[in-house]
Amino acid sequence: MQRYFERESAWTYVPVQRHIDVDAEGRFALFDELLDNAAYGECRGSGVLVQRDGRWVLRQYNLSVPLPNELARSVAARIRAFERGAIAATTIVVVRHAEKADASRDPQLSPSGTARAAALDRALGDLKISAVYATEYQRTQATVAPLCAARGLELQQVSARETQALAAKLRNEHAGSCVVVCGHSNTVPALLKALGAASVPTISDDDYDHLFILRVGPEGSEVLSLRYGP
Repeated sequence: MQRYFERESAWTYVPVQRHIDVDAEGRFALFDELLDNAAYGECRGSGVLVQRDGRWVLRQYNLSVPLPNELARSVAARIRAFERGAIAATTIVVVRHAEKADASRDPQLSPSGTARAAALDRALGDLKISAVYATEYQRTQATVAPLCAARGLELQQVSARETQALAAKLRNEHAGSCVVVCGHSNTVPALLKALGAASVPTISDDDYDHLFILRVGPEGSEVLSLRYGP
């Protein structure tokens, strides 16, 4: 085994922590350890050592990369897709907030906007949505509130200024699933572009009925542009 680790292309795992438990008679030892790797970051190892001719000999070793709970479902979906011979595409529905009540910095929805928000859930039909995102403003959160209530989903708030970070989060944490994002006339085109859309629309100040369905897959991104309303 040592010869594999002596090669120029060998893996390098740097021990960070290690715990060892030896049985009362000193015949075998159980251990677990934290390791650092340049490619995978923090890794965890565990194994069994046995005494043989006065030397400790490795009998079993397991190496794993910790997976945060928040990523477990999306990673599992990608594994299943890989096993089927296909990489699951991610569906991202992007809408601008519905009509606002006034021109203040953080307005509520107008009556027309409230009616449009109620229509969003119907417009999305049988799509199996796993998460809903909206910016920190009242108008975006109110637009998706009926959708969240109808589907038993908890709204996840994101900063309107962090479009690139949101695009990365959608790719990394929701691969193979369907999510909804509610933004603004400037952030919606920016998010579509960050997710790889070839054609990015311009949304005027009085356009509230755009609904974009973006499919992100291994071959690239495709956008379907629709309109919705009460």
